Amino acid sequence: MALKKIANNVIVPNKVNSTKETVKINTAIELKPISEDSLLDKSSDEICELYERIKATLLEWDANFESKPTKVYVGFRLKRHNVIDILPLQHKLKIWINLKQGQLEDSEGLTRDVSQIGHWGNGEYEMVLKDDEKLEYALSLMKQGWDKYR
Repeated sequence: MALKKIANNVIVPNKVNSTKETVKINTAIELKPISEDSLLDKSSDEICELYERIKATLLEWDANFESKPTKVYVGFRLKRHNVIDILPLQHKLKIWINLKQGQLEDSEGLTRDVSQIGHWGNGEYEMVLKDDEKLEYALSLMKQGWDKYR
């Protein structure tokens, strides 16, 4: 082991070997691409169906909606701005509406304020859907977000 002098004549061993291991990827096949399907893999059939109904409605409102999967959620974008973000979980969907606090009219109180807490997605409104019972109302809230960006 080589010794190295540094400031104030302190002698320290010169370490060359690292204890950290690196991961080798031999082929691109080993990398798993991010897709809507990969995010929906762990969701129940009912949640996948609910997600598809929401997606179809968004595309019906505006054919320019672009779905952009991230590691955590699917962002639905218009003009390079996320309008709605959806996180598919096993038994529910978490949905964020990209509006600032005070910009959404939610008379039924389906959303919660996440402006002061950490959360995935964009916007300060979060709602959870477990089934299609409140789907029409939830879509009316999402439409308010869409109205801002169209």
